[in-house]
Amino acid sequence: MPRVDERRIVSGIIFVIRNGLRWRDDPAAYGSPKTICNCFIRWSQMGVFNRLFAGLAAEDGPPISR
Repeated sequence: MPRVDERRIVSGIIFVIRNGLRWRDDPAAYGSPKTICNCFIRWSQMGVFNRLFAGLAAEDGPPISR
């Protein structure tokens, strides 16, 4: 089985969370909803998102406007 593009997976996770969707409603362009959900669970348990957000919060720069 080929390795998935983790950038696509992260984009899919962000899309689901930002839009308040269920995993199965994630567009197919991001990959399999099951893979996206499994990666989110695994990375959450490993503390990946906590470290990511802590690192972003520690950066000194202007806030990003929407």
